[in-house]
Amino acid sequence: MELFASLPDYPALVLSPLTDTFQAKHILLRDRVKIGRQSDSESTATPRNGYFDSEVISKQHAEVWAEDGKIWIKDLGKSITGTYINGRRLALAGVISEAFELHTSDILELGNHTNNEDNCDLRHRQVAARVTCLVTAEEASSYAHVEEVQRLNQELSAAHKENEEHKANVEHLNYMSELHKNDVARLERENAALRAEFDGLKSSTPCVEPKGAALPQLAVDPKATSALRRWRKALLCC
Repeated sequence: MELFASLPDYPALVLSPLTDTFQAKHILLRDRVKIGRQSDSESTATPRNGYFDSEVISKQHAEVWAEDGKIWIKDLGKSITGTYINGRRLALAGVISEAFELHTSDILELGNHTNNEDNCDLRHRQVAARVTCLVTAEEASSYAHVEEVQRLNQELSAAHKENEEHKANVEHLNYMSELHKNDVARLERENAALRAEFDGLKSSTPCVEPKGAALPQLAVDPKATSALRRWRKALLCC
């Protein structure tokens, strides 16, 4: 399977997001395409159309099309917040702008940031994108190559991140294993010491037979009893 067997459709306008307001768009421009806010099921925002899920643009905000080997845009005068190319507003509010040519690497901005009522916290972000214009087969092929390289770099980065996380997990497990080994060794030493202490106390405890007793009884030293309890507790801990 060839790497670039399927080229992107063209002429087309590619919008790469500069804010987290939308997913990258590849808009085919065989006809004029409206740019605007999604308002119903027929205008749901997708990577292939000109609709955005944004409150800062109007339902019919702008229009883009391809003509004479170029890509053009105009503001439809429906929005108060306007349309900007590289920081320049295309027209005043309520005024339909003239056609402006878009170029690759232009910054296209739709609407403006809006704040909450207290004017302190950001409520809605401006739609901002870097433009890529695809009007020839050569441009489409070049874009496909760049897009594929970016995809491979993203996969490589994700694989590297996953590998680093795996290494960190292995190191953590090795560390916990060493702690467990140390705990086991410590408990074994404590158990051996208790055994030795108990055996010593047991061998030194005399057996006496009181006068008149029917059966011999073991006179147990309290220290031996305490050692026995500690030994049994240590065995349970192991």
